Amino acid sequence: MKYVQSDTRQNSSRTQGCGIEPFGAAIREVECGDRHRGRAEVTEPRRMRPFGELEAAVMELLWDAERPPLVRDVVNDLYPKRPLAYTTVMTVMDNLYRKDWLTRERDGRAWRYSVAVNRQAYTVQLMNDALEASCDRAGSLARFVEEIDTDDDAALTQALHDALTFRRSTVRL
Repeated sequence: MKYVQSDTRQNSSRTQGCGIEPFGAAIREVECGDRHRGRAEVTEPRRMRPFGELEAAVMELLWDAERPPLVRDVVNDLYPKRPLAYTTVMTVMDNLYRKDWLTRERDGRAWRYSVAVNRQAYTVQLMNDALEASCDRAGSLARFVEEIDTDDDAALTQALHDALTFRRSTVRL
C-alpha cells in the first residue's frame, strides 16, 4: 500500500473539510497505533483522470478520423509534429483500449481502432468529475456561468431550455 507524509499546510481553504485532495486521491490519517504513524494512506482516485498529452493527441486524431485507423496511420499522422516510435503509439492505443476509450477490430494482422466515447461525452465526464470534487456544486456552477464566454451564452441558455423541456415532457404525474 502507498503512503505519503500528511501535511495539513497543503490543504487550501477551498479543499479543507471537503475530503478532496489533489488528483482525486482520498487521504486519511492512519491510526496512531499503526506502524505507519505520522503518515496518511492514499486510496484509489475517485475521479476520472484526464488524458495525458499523447493520449489526447491520439484521441483527437481518432475523433477526427473518417474511418478507423491502424496504428501505422496514427504514427504517420502524428509524425510531422511528434516523431514517435511505432511501439510507443501502439502501447498508448492499447492502453486506451484497455481503459475502454477505444474499440478495435482485426484487419489482417493489425488492429483498426475507433473511439468508444465521443468528444462531448468525454467533456461531460470531466465536467461532472469537477463538480463532484466541489464542496459547493451550486457555487461552482454559478462561477462557471459568470466566467462563460459570451459566445457560449446563447448555446448554454438553449441547452438548459431544451433539457428542462425534455425532462418536463418525460415526467409522469
